[in-house]
Amino acid sequence: MATALRGADALMICTSATPKIKLSSLPGAIFGKVFGGDAKPSFWFEEGASPKQVDYEGCLLQINAAKEAGVKHVVLLSSMAGTDPQHFLNVSMENIVLWKRKAEMALIASGLTYTIVHPGGLLPHAGPKPKPAPGGERALAVSVNDEFMTSRGADERMIPREDVATVLVQILTTPEARGRSFDVVSDPPGKGPPYDGDLAKLLSQLNGMNCSYDSPDLDKLLAS
Repeated sequence: MATALRGADALMICTSATPKIKLSSLPGAIFGKVFGGDAKPSFWFEEGASPKQVDYEGCLLQINAAKEAGVKHVVLLSSMAGTDPQHFLNVSMENIVLWKRKAEMALIASGLTYTIVHPGGLLPHAGPKPKPAPGGERALAVSVNDEFMTSRGADERMIPREDVATVLVQILTTPEARGRSFDVVSDPPGKGPPYDGDLAKLLSQLNGMNCSYDSPDLDKLLAS
């Protein structure tokens, strides 16, 4: 991998383990949704493609290869919910976001110039008939440490995939994005002016803040 990266100025890591739904869990989840319960579907991962293997070990391989190849900047697409071990994504998907967070910490410790992005829920949602959610039509907002998980309603902590892609590409040419770790979401359509493409101005909302990695204790949580 290092050979393939030689001569590259930047590496963008967007890999992720892909969960598969356990069909046997659907009746209970549907029943809970209809009658006000809290049952949620369960998920599984194919052999060799678990969050630990893909989101941590696979990411670590890419980080190490980038360092060996002399890559100057690594951009890592991660996810919100890394501060909450009890979040649905962690409880139902083998700690997927905690493993992503462990990879983030490895990137920061590598000495490479980095940018880490935690988008909210991606739109359009996966499914056979997804509701369109084009980019370029919504206001974007940034924060740190999963603050949006409690300060915003569910429909205010989503973001179109196209807007995420726009931000990732702009990071490569925005000096203010280097050495940063942040969360990004969008407002619902029609609430506020659409993102104008000025990433430096968007990041200025943070007043220099970055996500903290003081907690949770991943070594303890992921030891088993």
